[in-house]
Amino acid sequence: MVSSRAAKRRQKNAALRRFPPFPRVAVLLTARKMRDTRIIRDNEGLAQMPKQNLTVSLTRQTLRKAKILAARRGSSISGLLAEQIEILVGEEEAYERAERQATELLDQGFHLGGVIRASRDEWHER
Repeated sequence: MVSSRAAKRRQKNAALRRFPPFPRVAVLLTARKMRDTRIIRDNEGLAQMPKQNLTVSLTRQTLRKAKILAARRGSSISGLLAEQIEILVGEEEAYERAERQATELLDQGFHLGGVIRASRDEWHER
């Protein structure tokens, strides 16, 4: 039994050397995106909502790497996927909200302080 544990430990250490640890949060996320995502999640109360199972098909190699990554982060594969999907949904909602706000601003127009001194016809007289 001891040799089996030692072999497992060596195997785990070898796997950790092949796949260096990753940060807990994706590198591409900015503080603003994370804050927007957190606000959306908090506002919708996703923590209290019932969850539904999802089946995902992965290659064996991807599954093995995902297990190692999840173990490093102290999570499960399901937890990793749920977190990433929530981030994607939050980013999309934040983008759509920003797009709506920008469109509303453009529809209102901007007054830049200029004064029209001549009519269109006066400018186009030949």
